[in-house]
Amino acid sequence: MPDSQDRLSVLEEQVADLQARLTALENQLSSRGQEGAASAFPFAQMISDREPHPPQTGTVQGTLRYTGSIQIGEQPFRFQQTLTAQSLFAAAPELLAPIFAALSSPHRVIILRTLCERACTAQQLQEVLGMGSAGQLYHHLKELLAAGLITQRERSSAYTIESAKVVPICVALMVAFSLATFFQGTGKSAPPASSQGDDLAGGT
Repeated sequence: MPDSQDRLSVLEEQVADLQARLTALENQLSSRGQEGAASAFPFAQMISDREPHPPQTGTVQGTLRYTGSIQIGEQPFRFQQTLTAQSLFAAAPELLAPIFAALSSPHRVIILRTLCERACTAQQLQEVLGMGSAGQLYHHLKELLAAGLITQRERSSAYTIESAKVVPICVALMVAFSLATFFQGTGKSAPPASSQGDDLAGGT
């Protein structure tokens, strides 16, 4: 019986030590936020910075990293992600294609940019887009929901973007912008841009 009591005392001490460490970590993260350097994704940033990457072999090698900070309203976001080129080339196309499909409409781009700034109801998004048909809007929302880019907690609640996805979505928009303006200043002819106007007019 005394042996069991000793074990219980040791366990209680370990739990108390873990609680103290957790409290110290929470205070450290809180103080960083008060200094204006808060990260919406501190653990993701630490993991991407510290985890070693396995050695690479084959024709595709290298490391890709995106990092940055953005402030939307009063909320600062910071993020850093590092991936090996091999992991991108080895990823299943079925995993990546739905994201590109969800971004394939100007209306959905507007929805994403709007929701990055604030949560909106369907009616508010309909006003932002100037749509007369709610059915047309729900078609776009369905695509974004299926891709996991936006969320809706309850059927009648507002649509939002999870904090952890704000910066990656902004990076996706940045990459699209970079590709769309790639021909500018190169002396090459840019591809025709008439498809965008057709998309807006046709509501696809």
